Amino acid sequence: MDSSAPSVSMPPASPKRWVGATIALVIGSLLALTGLALMLAGGAALWAMGQTRGTGFFQTPTVSVAAESYALVSPPMDVETDLSDTTVLPFDLGTLRLVAESANSGTPIFVGVGPQADVDRYLANVHHTVLTTASVGPVGSQYRDVPGSVAPALPGDQGFWTLSASGTGEQQIVWDLQTLTAAYSNTWTIVVMNADASANVAAQLTGGARSDLIAPIGWALVASGVVVLLIGVVLIVLGAVSLGRRTPRGPRAVGPSGYGPVPAAPGAPGGSGGSTLDTNFVATPPAMVAPV
Repeated sequence: MDSSAPSVSMPPASPKRWVGATIALVIGSLLALTGLALMLAGGAALWAMGQTRGTGFFQTPTVSVAAESYALVSPPMDVETDLSDTTVLPFDLGTLRLVAESANSGTPIFVGVGPQADVDRYLANVHHTVLTTASVGPVGSQYRDVPGSVAPALPGDQGFWTLSASGTGEQQIVWDLQTLTAAYSNTWTIVVMNADASANVAAQLTGGARSDLIAPIGWALVASGVVVLLIGVVLIVLGAVSLGRRTPRGPRAVGPSGYGPVPAAPGAPGGSGGSTLDTNFVATPPAMVAPV
């Protein structure tokens, strides 16, 4: 009688299912990371909305600027939309604000925004300074000096300004992007001067912006991030479970009678020729069959 123990092997995993499970894990991981990124972006937008200090504007740090010329001028700004002047949106597409205050106490200051072509004609041959970079960091603001020999006329007397403000203390201009760009599709320049058109301009500037679209965009990013994250987690779980079920195992030996583990061989620890017995071995009795 052959007493050798037969072995039972588990069926090998299907290569196609292995590939599918692996793909599910990879795609699920990517989706989970994407969902987390969307949630973080939306959360940042909502957090920023809470930092508007009740004004509704996202404010920049206050920057101190100064020049020995007659005017501080911004680089040209191209602001355009596809909206016509008859288009009325039920929300604020975007509003910009600039607050200026003279660094010399009691000195009236002028701040205005106008079409670049008109500003260039007004400052033609006038010594002015272009503020190329406004910064509060250690590098500081960067300027480009434009020489000239003519003193400018009073800025408040010019009629080309689209928006302007002048006086002592804080002066601000606020412009709606939809209205401004629809009515005057143009290139804009911001000018800061002493109200009396004297030289040596020194001011403190604070910018701001707001839009009714920020909060909806933030919530939409959070909601879409949650959905994408959940889809990614489901794919990760399905892929991991599929891989776990399909992991190949080695052959399992059974006893000569078809049940129970194989008894230890003679001479081996726990065998008949050894000094110890395998006390963990429990023979499973054969099923009892009732006589006919």
